[in-house]
Formats: sequence, structure tokens, C-alpha cells
Amino acid sequence: MEPTHQVFNQTPLLTNFSFWTVDPLLQGLALPEEAKQRLQSFGERLGREEMLLAGRLANEIPPTLNTHDRYGNRSDTVDFHPSYHHLMTTGMQFGIHCLPWTKEEPDVASHLERAAGHYLLSQVEAGVGCPLTMTFSGIPALRKYAPAELQETWLPKLCARQ
Repeated sequence: MEPTHQVFNQTPLLTNFSFWTVDPLLQGLALPEEAKQRLQSFGERLGREEMLLAGRLANEIPPTLNTHDRYGNRSDTVDFHPSYHHLMTTGMQFGIHCLPWTKEEPDVASHLERAAGHYLLSQVEAGVGCPLTMTFSGIPALRKYAPAELQETWLPKLCARQ
């Protein structure tokens, strides 16, 4: 097919860059050097073409509610596109859902590092932020109010990076 015209008023695709490197405000955060290195690596990972594609697909292909299985039995399941799971896994590997709570004494720097990571991931796809943030906020509530046996069962699972 012959092109009808030349498109010249569009910017080139932005891929294979670091979300961390292009944000001077984030780089100015008062963080330990190892935290900045983790954020730099995370920002590079998020800027890869495959991650940006995953973010686009997770937004374009919404979750599907299945109220019944193929036999008519009630199932109430939700199917998510694999891109959503990929982004969720990436966020969990960084520790967006648990980073400060994995330290013996959570400090300002660990909260700041986690918040910066959450901000970086949200630029690729914001939908995974909801379950990651709810998990993050559930951990201190369980620590304060749940019986010890419940804490022993759930806290290791909530703080797992996979």
C-alpha cells in the first residue's frame, strides 16, 4: 500500500530510558546511595519497551468478570491480562507493597524509597497501585491489631517479594 502522506508532527516513541534519570526532583531526594541505585535500576527497567507495552495493554484490555463457569455454576472470578500480572510482579519485586515493613525499624528513607518506586511504577500503569498500596497499608494494621497467630501466618506472605 502506498503511503498517503508523510506524518511529521509526531514525536518519536519514547522507550528504553530511565524514569529515574529523567526526573531531577526524584534524584534530589535525601536517600542513601544504595536506595538511589535501586531506584535507578527500577527506573531503567520501567522504561524498557516491554514494560511500556505492558502498561498500555493493561489499560486497553480491562479485567473480565466471570460470574459463572461454562456449566452455569457460580464462579465469581476475574481474569486479568498477563501484562497486569507482569506489572504487579515488577512492583512486588521492588517492594512497593512492603519495603519499609521488611526492616527491623522502618525509617524515613525506606518510606521515601518506597514512595519514589510507587511513583515511578504509576507512570507506566496506575491500576496496579491499588492492590500494592492496600497491601502496604494492611501490614501495620495487622501488626497492631491482629492476634499473634494471624500475624505469623499473614505477615510473611504480605511481605514476600513474589
